[in-house]
Amino acid sequence: CEQGLPAAEEAVARTSSVEALILLSQIRLACGNDGGAWIAANRALALEPNNAEALYRAGLALQRRGDVQAAYQFFVRAADAQPGTVWRERAESQIKQLGIEHDT
Repeated sequence: CEQGLPAAEEAVARTSSVEALILLSQIRLACGNDGGAWIAANRALALEPNNAEALYRAGLALQRRGDVQAAYQFFVRAADAQPGTVWRERAESQIKQLGIEHDT
C-alpha cells in the first residue's frame, strides 16, 4: 500500500484510462479503502460501462461496505458482461457468498 497505491494514483493522474482506474480500485480494495475503490471503479465504468472487471470491483467495494443488494446487482452485471471468462466465474462465486437466491 505504501508504494503501490501512490504509483496507481500517479498512473490515473497521467492517463485516466479504464485499466489504470481498475488497478487503482483493486489496490484500494487491498489497502482497505472501500470507498476509494468504489470511486475508482465508477470512474472506470463511466468510460466503459460494460467492463466486467470494473463491475466486479465495484461489487466488491459495495459488498465490503455492507450494501449486499447493490453488490449483487454489480456482480450480476459483471457475470453477464463477459460470459465464459474469469470475471463471470469470480462474480458468480461472490453471488454465492452473498447468499441471495436469484438466477443469474
